[in-house]
Amino acid sequence: MSKVLKPKKLDIGYTIGIVAPSQPVLDKEGLKRGITILKKWGFKIKEGKTLRMEKWWMAGTPQDQAKEINNMYSDDHVKAIIAQAGGASAIKVLPFLDYDIIKRNPKPFIGMSDNNAYHLAMFSKVKLAGAFI
Repeated sequence: MSKVLKPKKLDIGYTIGIVAPSQPVLDKEGLKRGITILKKWGFKIKEGKTLRMEKWWMAGTPQDQAKEINNMYSDDHVKAIIAQAGGASAIKVLPFLDYDIIKRNPKPFIGMSDNNAYHLAMFSKVKLAGAFI
């Protein structure tokens, strides 16, 4: 049985990537407040392009969303990824994720609601533990 990949703890000063891997940002002021709080706590923020995208009920296409997640996992400066919200379209993104990149660069994927689909896919494919909040 494969060993569970446990991401390293986040230290102050680390960069956190924020993505919209399902529904678009509905509460733009809430997103700004959240980013302000994370910065106040001492984290750097890398905002994904999907935070500004909207295609019907999704923040971009499934391919756009997967590309952004793959890029966040590839970026050595990003130490964790936060999904800004859930949404039923998360499941459409899973086939486009690059699980080899995720396995080579284990970092926490933090999300709630339908982002559980990401947690389950990442755990079943590469044994990466995530954080459901």
